[in-house]
Amino acid sequence: MTRPADAARPFITAAPPLDAAADLPVSVIVASRGRPVHLRRCLTSLTWQDHPAFEVILVSDTEGLAQCPDLPLKRIACDTPNIGQARNLGLATAAGRIVAFIDDDALAEPGWLSALCSGFADPRCLSAAGWTRDRDGFRWQARCQIIDARGLPRDLPDPPDAPRLMRAQPGEAISTLGTNCAFRAEALRQIGGFDPVFSYHLDESDVNLRLAVAFPDALTAVVPQAQVIHARAGSALRNAAAVPVDLGVQGRSSAIFARRQAGEVPAEAILSRHRRQLLRHMAEGRLDPFHLPRILKTLRAGLDSGSADPLPPPPRRAGITRRPSSRCRVWPGRGRFWAAGTGSAARCASRRRGWLRTG
Repeated sequence: MTRPADAARPFITAAPPLDAAADLPVSVIVASRGRPVHLRRCLTSLTWQDHPAFEVILVSDTEGLAQCPDLPLKRIACDTPNIGQARNLGLATAAGRIVAFIDDDALAEPGWLSALCSGFADPRCLSAAGWTRDRDGFRWQARCQIIDARGLPRDLPDPPDAPRLMRAQPGEAISTLGTNCAFRAEALRQIGGFDPVFSYHLDESDVNLRLAVAFPDALTAVVPQAQVIHARAGSALRNAAAVPVDLGVQGRSSAIFARRQAGEVPAEAILSRHRRQLLRHMAEGRLDPFHLPRILKTLRAGLDSGSADPLPPPPRRAGITRRPSSRCRVWPGRGRFWAAGTGSAARCASRRRGWLRTG
């Protein structure tokens, strides 16, 4: 069972300096679907980064793959509405020792990637989380949180304002928000990557808990200086004001997560948490009270579905990527990419255009 909100604080120690991991190659994975305008802004923000060795992998639908054609990206076709599957496609193609993730509706501040990856200079560090601002660029969406086995997050009181390495108590994990996180690629592959059963919501939290079980002595770097602005753009599940229109998928993911990690579904706690969020939207004028019962009904239906469906086993080890050649070229601030082999005109063209994979 999980610990109450007043449980013991996690283990905390100092992290390496922000430039400590400059020699580690990084793969930045962006999964996108139906947001070409936001995607262009996200990709542009990645050209501001100063990390000396990184590549950008775009996993997207057809419209997204056509964005920013002049940027040297690996491009992977995926039009399935499943964030876990899309991220795994990127992971399978990643050549970096570190894999970082940012959402297509987020903007990375300059220096984000170097700061986010700094903790990996310590060999005990397997994951990293930055701080995420809301769409206004001022309010915090997420700073330092702990996720428990029920899938319920809680903020760490007095979060550190300098990079720290942390380890949560047994049955919990330091949370890494999917729009601002990084992992050691080999560790993520060893646990099977992301679980596609979580098509949306709690996919990264599932990774956090499975990593904590597989590597109980590992640490997570929490880096306040690694900041992104998350627009929370509209989708099939929320409107342009970031107000949910359907919570069925989240309800199903919540139930599956809790069944797998805690052995039971805290339905009332989940309902209460989402109800509070909806009431806040209503109080601030973004949600018509007329729609509140219908949205809560979709949440209950999702919880029922996730509670009744057969529980699939966790994923196994993910596929191994092709490794970078020794002739990889580097464009500081513009990304890093490589192609296997040397000599053919087709390979030279692929280096100019980026890769296109299907899956």
